[in-house]
Amino acid sequence: MRRLRELQQQADKPAQALQLLLAEGRLLVLSGDFEQAEQVAERLARQPEARDAVLLLRAERADRMGAGEQAQKLAQQAFAGLRQACPSAASFQAQNPNTLPAACDFRLVWVALRLIERSQIRAGTLPLAEASAQTALALVQAGGDRHLTASSLGSLAMIAQLQEQP
Repeated sequence: MRRLRELQQQADKPAQALQLLLAEGRLLVLSGDFEQAEQVAERLARQPEARDAVLLLRAERADRMGAGEQAQKLAQQAFAGLRQACPSAASFQAQNPNTLPAACDFRLVWVALRLIERSQIRAGTLPLAEASAQTALALVQAGGDRHLTASSLGSLAMIAQLQEQP
């Protein structure tokens, strides 16, 4: 965490500083330090361009705290904003890897979709969860991220198993 904070101080571009601050917040959520994560979210919220990232950070925090319904609402709001910079789900198949617009933060969109998918699984709406997972898979494939592609394929396999599909 210390190195991340050093990088934040050295960031020469506002967008880079924002990404590093978001990374800090996400790490705090993963470590269970929800109070500090909320403080980071409040710092991010002072920057209008970080609105969707703040929503996503708070969605991750709510999810880790067991507030699934709140997490889903926040993730859906974040997704609505983040997806605007990305191609539509229908056009993902036409994209070549690494051809997404620079403004499309496909990894953050993927996180929002995963939170939505988890909520849909908990609610038993497996066809909706499958659609979310397929959209997430197409997005990360278009972005050329093999790790997230593998994770998305695993999620689709789990959903198929839950639906008792071969």
